[in-house]
Amino acid sequence: MAHREFMKGLTFMTLKNVTGVGSRENDILFSTVVNGSNCKHQRETAQGHVVFFPGDTQNFHEVMMNHLTNKKWASWSYENTSALLHQRFFNSYVWLIKPSRIHENTFSCYDNFLQSTTFGAPASFENFESLLHLRHILLSAISLVNTRQGNAMSVQPLSKDTPLSIIGFSKGCVVLNQFLYELESAKKNPELSDFLKLTSAFYWLDAGHSLTSRIWITDEKLLQQLTDSSIRVRVHVSPRQVRDPGRPYIGEEERVFVEVLKRQGADIQETLHFTDQERSMEQHFRILEQF
Repeated sequence: MAHREFMKGLTFMTLKNVTGVGSRENDILFSTVVNGSNCKHQRETAQGHVVFFPGDTQNFHEVMMNHLTNKKWASWSYENTSALLHQRFFNSYVWLIKPSRIHENTFSCYDNFLQSTTFGAPASFENFESLLHLRHILLSAISLVNTRQGNAMSVQPLSKDTPLSIIGFSKGCVVLNQFLYELESAKKNPELSDFLKLTSAFYWLDAGHSLTSRIWITDEKLLQQLTDSSIRVRVHVSPRQVRDPGRPYIGEEERVFVEVLKRQGADIQETLHFTDQERSMEQHFRILEQF
């Protein structure tokens, strides 16, 4: 794949136990483009910050290769996915948030962002201070990178010139859904209100989890909060998810999600990929290449 070659132009740093709200900690894979020896050029032209929440099966490449079944999908490891994100968001900083728990080394569980079931599906969307946790770990991570690298790799802070894009893939979309439940209260918090103003886009990539509802949020009041925030909404889906006859509720919820946001006047774009192909798991992962 093209992103393997592209990885030669990236530098990676694994940040362990990055502290957020209270005692919550997440590991983060940070990556950035290195333009030869001219690191200053990269700093001056940084486009923004990209936060990515991966899905089930995904992990660090070495971990996936040592897993009996998941090694089949090692092309979509954290490292390779980060490289893809750099191709999509060139000259941006990429922060891949590892879920705090991976059940059976397969099922991503974002326990630090929402109340989760054993397999990582949402148990509740009550206020969990997830936006505050993201803000804290992102600021902590930026500080850690700058402390370790000094002037050799100074990461620019969030600003209007280097805004934030937040991406969820598959199970990772549960975190974006949790954010929707917190937008109204976050806007009343000066700290979080400023954070949201520097957030330019939310990306939902082929959302899915094991339950039969709230894979896509359809509550009009919650979606109005998203519309009013002026955050761009980008939706990329595959037949693997939204045209599954065994799980018709996914496609139904996704349709309502998009229709409501369009009716409310949100800046939303929806793309259905692979329309001429049979549904497959490979197709699901290839959304990461196509969006």
